[in-house]
Parts: sequence; C-alpha cells; structure tokens
Amino acid sequence: MLHAIMHADPDPEAGPRNALRPINRQLCDKRIEESFVTAFLTGNFTRSHRLIYSRAGHNRPLLMPRQGGDWDIRRVDAVGNLPLGILPDVEYQTAETHLKPGQMFLMDTDGIAEAMSPSRELFDESRLKDIFGQTDGESGVIIKAVEAAVAKHQAGAKPSEDQTMLVMKVNED
Repeated sequence: MLHAIMHADPDPEAGPRNALRPINRQLCDKRIEESFVTAFLTGNFTRSHRLIYSRAGHNRPLLMPRQGGDWDIRRVDAVGNLPLGILPDVEYQTAETHLKPGQMFLMDTDGIAEAMSPSRELFDESRLKDIFGQTDGESGVIIKAVEAAVAKHQAGAKPSEDQTMLVMKVNED
C-alpha cells in the first residue's frame, strides 16, 4: 500500500518533508488494524553531497565519516517525528547534513540492535558501531560482518523482528 501511495502523485520537487505529509494522511485514512510505517526519506545525493532528509519514526541512520584515518561514527538525528499512519496531521521537518567522499551511511531496522541472545541480552548499537570500526569501509564487508555478528549473538534463534540494512558509500566525484 505504501508503494502505491508514494507513486500515486509523485512530486520530485516536494522534498522529503512535504512528501511524507500526504503519505501519512493516506495511511491514517486507510488504517489497517494497529499498523504503522517508519520511514527515512531523502532526496538524491547531489554532487554537492548534501543529504536532505525527513524521518518518521525510523531508526536514526549511522554516518561514518573518516577523519584522520579513524572512523567517527554518529547518528544522523537532527529531525524526527512519529511513524506514518498514527496521527493524520503530523508536521514532519527537514534537515540537511553534508557528506564527504568516502563516508559511509547505514540505515538499519530495529531488528538489528534489538536482536536477542539466548540469555535475553540485546545486540545493541555499541556492537554495531564496533563492527564498523573494525571493517575496511566497504559496503558488502560491513553488511556481511553485521549479519555474522547478529547471527552469532542470536545463537541460532529466529529473529523476532525484521533485520534489514542498507549501506551506501559517498563516491569521489
């Protein structure tokens, strides 16, 4: 349903904030039980490396800028609001951050940090950050390292939530 709503009246000039507003209203109008949608919406990464975004209840993405050969890992969290489909008149905000060539950007669902060990211990964000600090900075390597660490942490138990990741690297021009 979300895919259909997003493509029903596309306006590439609307920007993330204005794009979320009608999507949220539609999801509220067509509410299915107690469902909702979390989202992190951004426009294209431009040649100026500006990331313009809005966040609706989704995990704050990790930004891993390389500074002096070391990874300085932080969350992109200038704005955020309720997930889509909860209240019809939510005002979403837009923020901007500047990206540098070589930086990595990771979006993950909460099923990663909230993965449970058999002793009911969370995988948590600190382990996720440690993995980034120990990888060579390539997208595929990061994803495989996180998947392996989460699987080991869960010791064969089935995840209670989806575990999805997207890693992007800012290219040199």
